[in-house]
Amino acid sequence: MKIRAIVTAACVLAVGVVGAAAARSESNHLWPRFDVAIGSYSVSSSDEIRVDGSIEVLGREIDLNRDFGLGDRGSVLAGSFDWAFAEKHSIGLSTYAIQRDASRSIDRSIDIGGVTFPIGADASIEFKQTTIEATYDYWFVRHEKLGFGGSFGLVYLSLDAKAQASYRFGNSGQTTTVRESASTDLPVPMIGAVAKGSPWPWLVLHGGLRYLPSVTIDQYSGDAASYAVGADFYVWGPLAIGAAYTGTYFNAEIDDSNWNGSVDIANDGFNLYLRASF
Repeated sequence: MKIRAIVTAACVLAVGVVGAAAARSESNHLWPRFDVAIGSYSVSSSDEIRVDGSIEVLGREIDLNRDFGLGDRGSVLAGSFDWAFAEKHSIGLSTYAIQRDASRSIDRSIDIGGVTFPIGADASIEFKQTTIEATYDYWFVRHEKLGFGGSFGLVYLSLDAKAQASYRFGNSGQTTTVRESASTDLPVPMIGAVAKGSPWPWLVLHGGLRYLPSVTIDQYSGDAASYAVGADFYVWGPLAIGAAYTGTYFNAEIDDSNWNGSVDIANDGFNLYLRASF
């Protein structure tokens, strides 16, 4: 599946490069009409979740790294597409998915499916986070070498968790095994600002910050933020090698039939990518 995703990403980028080569040469890379980027995201994650009655620590959040040994680093494929459909207006779409699993003997009591498993129980967790962010930017300042604008983003956040634990209680020799799963989909709107500049024709610097203050939206109550800062180095015509540091943060109480509890998730790390602009 991972190989298929990489091949698909390479094909998308190849189409972008061919289209760029066929298009008129762009002397100023700061304001392309279209651009597509594909890269590898080395992400560091901090995940705490609580699903009342299903996955928790006596009513409190479970730290997936500390309690299950899930690990806090990984590499994922990330992609983005931007379209400047008018002089001061542009829209974008970006996505990535993080899927991790781990198993271990737990070192503190954990409640799964209404059963409290003590220290020493064998437990495992699978946790997948899919993030799709759509953005709209309005450029208040649009000069040849500098741009600054307001930004609105809508993040679709999909969470899936599966937990299992086994333990032999008492002297009967009977082993109790419990499996639980939970999932939820959250549309999270954010607002902020974006900026970019091109001090030299071969270099574009860019950054952005979007934020959702503590609000209640449907079944979601909490706050969120996303940020990015990076640089694109144009090495041949429309093709650039880019590096960025990006991050997202979601803290929410969720009142959902499939996930009645909370999430506290932070992801950040470096993204290395290829970008084609035309």
